[in-house]
Amino acid sequence: PSSTWTDIVFTGEIFDIGSDFNTSNGIFTAPVTGYYHFDWQVRFNNIPSGAQYIWTVLQTTDDQILAGLTRTSDLLLGQDPVPTIDYWQKGGSVTCLLAAGDTAKVQVRVNGDATVDLDGASSNFQTWFSGYLTV
Repeated sequence: PSSTWTDIVFTGEIFDIGSDFNTSNGIFTAPVTGYYHFDWQVRFNNIPSGAQYIWTVLQTTDDQILAGLTRTSDLLLGQDPVPTIDYWQKGGSVTCLLAAGDTAKVQVRVNGDATVDLDGASSNFQTWFSGYLTV
């Protein structure tokens, strides 16, 4: 990811009753109208000194919900010169109303003059997504 919003495609599944999550594009489609709760975590690797902020959002059909923001200088605790951060995990948790057919996906953004790697390996559960109908 860089200074634009990047869709996170979670390619593995443990269970998906109803097949409402598409592992080829990372999009969940609500089968019925109701309140849905979503949780996620994304591991960022090799964060360079040019990265200023790391954001995660849930992008739905109607809204972009900011659920995680980290100022990378806060992670460095005043170190000078600013080193590369080996890794950082950022997540979010959101409950929102979706109509039947609405979609939800996780997006990330790294603000600043930087790109970072994402650890998307589902085998180590460092990057994951979950969601369920609450009411």
